[in-house]
Amino acid sequence: MSELGYNANPEQDAAGHKGGFEIIEPGWKKVVITASEVKDTSSGKGKMLVFTYELQDGTGRTVIDRLNIVNLSEVAQKIGRGALGKIAVAIGHKDTLSRTEPLHGRPFEAKLTVEDFESNKPEDKDPVTGKGKMLKSNKVTDYRAVTVAAPVLAADKTPAAW
Repeated sequence: MSELGYNANPEQDAAGHKGGFEIIEPGWKKVVITASEVKDTSSGKGKMLVFTYELQDGTGRTVIDRLNIVNLSEVAQKIGRGALGKIAVAIGHKDTLSRTEPLHGRPFEAKLTVEDFESNKPEDKDPVTGKGKMLKSNKVTDYRAVTVAAPVLAADKTPAAW
């Protein structure tokens, strides 16, 4: 049994809840890292860094990003570590990293795409083919520093020379 830490109001809490998640439109999004965790890969032979990014658009939506930081595949490991490096550079962190906390709460931009994937949930499997239902998910494909729009200068109001 778990203590909730608050008094739940099921009817009020359920009102308006859609369940699942909504796909975020692709493109560059301003984000901050709100959580990070190192987990074992599914094979148990590697480690992945799992970041949770919160979009800074006032919606409170989040995106999960998984980076292979230790992997039997040198290519997968290089891609994961390269992504971690791009995140640190985008945030302005130039020192070595032994923990992820220095990256938390600092804005950068993440490029989101939408990808199709096959569900592995038993209830989503077709009884004849055994294939899972096709679903969509956001994927982070790139990182950069927050871009700041140049100020628009007012037109020069100086009278023309005679």
